[in-house]
Amino acid sequence: MLTEMHSGRQVDPFDLKMEDINLNDIAYHLSGINRYNGATRLTVAQHCVLGAQKILEDTGNIRAAAGFLLHDAPEAYLQDMTAPIKSRFKEHFPDFINWYEKLHENYFWMLIIKFGVCISRSDLDLIKEYDLRIVFDEEKALFGHEGKWGEWNPLGIEITVWGTAWAEHEYRVMAKKLFIDS
Repeated sequence: MLTEMHSGRQVDPFDLKMEDINLNDIAYHLSGINRYNGATRLTVAQHCVLGAQKILEDTGNIRAAAGFLLHDAPEAYLQDMTAPIKSRFKEHFPDFINWYEKLHENYFWMLIIKFGVCISRSDLDLIKEYDLRIVFDEEKALFGHEGKWGEWNPLGIEITVWGTAWAEHEYRVMAKKLFIDS
């Protein structure tokens, strides 16, 4: 079964090909997916742009910033599965969740290759750290929660929710700034 992307491309979400990957599709689809299972209007596209901007601001690491911009991009093809659902599925359907997580990881690496991003293990560690830390900024802005988790502190980002069209635009702008081959 095929899924139609914004561009009109027909893709098999379970058998993505390099020629299926399109930056405009990714920007459009991520700007239409709201974080926290739709409980907010903060889009996945905005999350990715803000994290990439913060990595650039704090470290100047273009590779890690590009990786952050792409870390949730497989969701343009697969959609997201929230942490509580993943956790429950891991408990009851471990084969399924392992398959889904591997598929997501494979698509991430396809995107990295497609857009000519070269990242290291330390870049991946930085992406993971910023992805965990940005949650505190998002939850404070969106839900009023404050706090930290273990060694992680918030990034200190002031978050104002963008509209979907602006999130899509800013995703494309950041991609053009970061990618060698976009």
